[in-house]
Amino acid sequence: MNVEMDIAAEQRNEQALLERARRFAQPLVQTVSKAVLDVLLLRLGDEQYAVGLPFLRSVLPPQELTSIPCTPPYVAGLLNLRGEILTVLDLAVALQLRDLPSTSKSAQVILVEMPQVRVGLLVDEVLTVDRLCLETLDRNFGGQVWAAGVAGGTTVLLDLERLLTSDRFAVFDELG
Repeated sequence: MNVEMDIAAEQRNEQALLERARRFAQPLVQTVSKAVLDVLLLRLGDEQYAVGLPFLRSVLPPQELTSIPCTPPYVAGLLNLRGEILTVLDLAVALQLRDLPSTSKSAQVILVEMPQVRVGLLVDEVLTVDRLCLETLDRNFGGQVWAAGVAGGTTVLLDLERLLTSDRFAVFDELG
């Protein structure tokens, strides 16, 4: 009787191995992975923008923002962050969406850090974190080099590296 049980167990094992071999022999179904970018959605005026999370360090309230006289309109002021003095730029003014700095009660400063730049950006409102599929972005029709594309027809993806490392924010002033 033990011999019959051993034969039956051996047949079950062989059947299980054959089934497993059939499953492994099936061709792999390859899924096309689309490039996605985690972004912070924000509001500037009535428009929605997105900035990639890799360069963002934190979101801060604009309290304690010290204005600086005789600076371009896009300079919202200085912020003391744990002893480090950071320049804060009003992003909407810098993108020429309005002429005066934000006075929105929901305004926030997003801290951006890159190898060449560490700066705060004043925005009207931080909305949420989301994911954008880069392959489905509409191309930028405005010709602005700082716009990487448009998602869903409503959200402009900003290329912060291009925007902040361009000569757009260079201030040349001579003291006499």
